[in-house]
Amino acid sequence: MTNKQIFKTMFLAMILKLKDEEITMTKLGSIDYLLYGPRPSTQSVNIKIGNRLEPLLNEFSEKMGFPSHKLAKTLVEGHQVDTLFVMDECLEYEEQKTNANLDSEKIKATIKKINDIGKSLRMETKKSVRCSIFHTTVWEEVDAPEYSASYSKYKKSGIRVKFMSDYFQSLGVKMTKEEFYSMWREGGEILSKS
Repeated sequence: MTNKQIFKTMFLAMILKLKDEEITMTKLGSIDYLLYGPRPSTQSVNIKIGNRLEPLLNEFSEKMGFPSHKLAKTLVEGHQVDTLFVMDECLEYEEQKTNANLDSEKIKATIKKINDIGKSLRMETKKSVRCSIFHTTVWEEVDAPEYSASYSKYKKSGIRVKFMSDYFQSLGVKMTKEEFYSMWREGGEILSKS
C-alpha cells in the first residue's frame, strides 16, 4: 500500500467511525430546520471532523517518520500545542485550523498565541522554531482567495501559512489536488447516506 493509500484509508476510517456516532440533528428555532426539517446538523459534523482531523494528521506524520516532539504533550505558555515535531534540525510548530478565517479578535489572539508559543519553545529548546498556521481544509492558497486578508495578517506577523499540499510534500507523499478534494467528496457521500 502506498503512503497515499494509507492516508486515504485512515481518513475514510475516521469518516466511517463518525458515521456510526450519533449526530446532532437540526432543531426547531434554526433556519436550517425551517428550510429542511430535522436533518444532521452541518455545524455538528464540521466540529466532529475538525476534532478528529488534528490527531489523524499527527498520527500520519508519525507513520511517515516525523514523531511528535516530547513538548507536544505539555502546555506551552498555558496553551495546548496542536503539532510539534523536528524537521531538518528545526522545530516545526503548527496551529491547525479547519477555518483560518477568524474574526478580528480571534485572529489577534491566535497570532499572539502562536508567537508566544514560538518564543517559549525557542527559549526552552535553544532550537530554531518555524511557526505556522496550518489550514487543513485547503490544498493551496489559490484555492481560497476569500481567505487572503486573514493569510496576510498571519504572514505580516511572521507566521507561515501552510496548506495540505505543503503537508503532503514535506512528508514525501505524492497526493494531487484532485485526489485530495475527491477523497473529501467521497467522505461526504459516505456521511450523507443513511
